[in-house]
Amino acid sequence: MKALYLIRHAKSDWSQPHQADFDRPLNARGQRAASAMASRLARWPERPELLLSSPACRARQTAVAFAAALQLPPARLWFDARLYATGPEVLLEILQQLDGHWQGVGLIGHNPALEQLGQWLCPAAPEHLPTCALLHLRLAVPLWRALAPGCGQLQAYDFPKNPVTAAPA
Repeated sequence: MKALYLIRHAKSDWSQPHQADFDRPLNARGQRAASAMASRLARWPERPELLLSSPACRARQTAVAFAAALQLPPARLWFDARLYATGPEVLLEILQQLDGHWQGVGLIGHNPALEQLGQWLCPAAPEHLPTCALLHLRLAVPLWRALAPGCGQLQAYDFPKNPVTAAPA
């Protein structure tokens, strides 16, 4: 069994309308949300041991907050350009290439690809992931390359404005 944590980047700053999408940083609310959601995940009984992130500024900042809260060494935070402006097929391909020894992996990226991947893996997954949402799926596969439609079971779904923030059992 593998575990996947789909994490949408936190709220980005739109104050500079001519700034390239890739370069948009987190706004103040996004910084607070990334820190809060990372702290929540750090208290869960199961956590990712590896984080894969889009290199876009807002995703990178979100990933750094999560890596710090999870106390992951720098070697466990990977940035992959393929995770930016892509579809769920590419996300799936990246996951399927992971070494089998990784049990829990966090994927930090963008909608709609994250939402679509979540739905493909687990039809019970929410259809919408707000900014800084966290979707935890247990995957009924022994190896990442065996990912298939419907192999995921919803373990937890949390987001910054969620009034119920209990950790999954």
